Amino acid sequence: MADKSYRHWLTVIALCLLTGTVLTWSLRFCNAHDADSVILSIMAQQKLTLFYWGQNRYMNLLPVVTAWIDDISTNQQVQVWLRASLAAAYPLFVIVLLRPKASLLLCFAAALAALLTIFQFDLIRILWTDGQPYGLSLALMTGAMLLTSRLGGRGIAWPLACVVLGSVLVVLAMLVNASLIIVAAPLFGLLILFAPSIQNVLLLAMSLGGYMVSKKLSNWIGGHEYDNIILDPANLSTAWNRIMAEVDGTALGLLAFLFVGGLIVTQMRHRAARSGGDPVVAPIAVRSIALSVACLIYMMLVPNIEWVILNISHVRYFGLILVLVTCLFAVVIVETLVDGERRIGMALAPPVLLMAALVLFRTSWPIAFPPSDQCSFIATEPGGAAQSSEYYARVALDRDIHLILGDYWKVWPAVFEAIRLSGREDIYGMTLRAEEMRPQILSRLDGNADERLLCTDRDMQVCLQWLTFSLGSGEYHGKPLSEAIEVVEEGTTPAGQYYRIIDLKEGEPMPDAALSEGSGQSR
Repeated sequence: MADKSYRHWLTVIALCLLTGTVLTWSLRFCNAHDADSVILSIMAQQKLTLFYWGQNRYMNLLPVVTAWIDDISTNQQVQVWLRASLAAAYPLFVIVLLRPKASLLLCFAAALAALLTIFQFDLIRILWTDGQPYGLSLALMTGAMLLTSRLGGRGIAWPLACVVLGSVLVVLAMLVNASLIIVAAPLFGLLILFAPSIQNVLLLAMSLGGYMVSKKLSNWIGGHEYDNIILDPANLSTAWNRIMAEVDGTALGLLAFLFVGGLIVTQMRHRAARSGGDPVVAPIAVRSIALSVACLIYMMLVPNIEWVILNISHVRYFGLILVLVTCLFAVVIVETLVDGERRIGMALAPPVLLMAALVLFRTSWPIAFPPSDQCSFIATEPGGAAQSSEYYARVALDRDIHLILGDYWKVWPAVFEAIRLSGREDIYGMTLRAEEMRPQILSRLDGNADERLLCTDRDMQVCLQWLTFSLGSGEYHGKPLSEAIEVVEEGTTPAGQYYRIIDLKEGEPMPDAALSEGSGQSR
């Protein structure tokens, strides 16, 4: 039996890697990466920081892991593959939490198929291949749950090692995505009340401790962004509207109906088979209700966290809840169908695995071959902000320009392309999040008084805004920036996007510039 469980785990890991591979090099997804995605590879190449540039949250764990990869295109592809592979493991969190009697492989395949069926293209992109923290943070928390489920019967050294390693994983999970506490705290708190166990106590303590560590580090880096949390039931309508815009509502509604029916059937079976020492409510029902309540709390809290207010309408802030709920529905339905019967599980496994594979390839087809020739890993579709990235990069390289400023969604893809084409790392963006590179930018300007800039905006005031933001000052060599710049070339890209080339006029020696804190773009 242990050997079979081992094989199931290996198969699930293989499915995660396969899903990551297919989604990474799918022609539907590989040419849909915006600035939030490519900037992670720029970070790995130019300057590794504890957190995502311009923030005091979202730990740069994957850029650290891939920092040894010098080629920025390869670096980006590896990061995307890791994101997608880790995100494919979403169902494991729910499976480990619920502990169904149905096989791991069957539950995993059903949940993965449900996710890829119900979610629309943009939500799959956001939660699997984009630069979001959900897949990595949930995988780390799942690892901690697995470790704390194996504490008994091995002396003191093994349980202690599991607790220490589990605590490290939870701290990393909170550093990667501090909002995970909004699910973890109520979830494990409710389980302590209604299904008390040492594991649930440990997981709640680890979650609270990990969150405090992440908060302490974030405050040390700068800012107090985790203080504004207010419970407001009215936010449920905002979450509901955003979620329903990104999913197949009919399929999700059907799953919800079957889930409720499954819980009723499970409880009836539990009551019929219950003996004196058994709990009144079926354990899987208790865990399902606890997770459902935690998800409701998350939906009421998330919109009130400070960094979300500017982007409250974006579905990515509710995506984690949608993942957990969909997996919950799928696992409970499978458990109800199997009802602990090994023969039924064996009969269901092949068709469910086949269905998961078909859904995966339907979602990702066509797939690039060979990958490097067909995937740009930038959102180059017509009408997108980054569609002229390669043109901007070639203009910069042809004119020996090292500084590109302007709109966030145009600048970082253009910087990525310029680094990819030239192999140089001394090409910098001057836009949101560029404050981390201010020392390098100032050093370059100090050594090259007649520096030229490429601005991607038509409005000259916007160019001046980002120049001021990136320099941390409204002056250049003692002159107001408005007097220190001269437009020497203007034009449009083949896609109709505007650009201008600006000369910075030489003046007095540049004074020492004090670094100032930028606002950054809220994620």
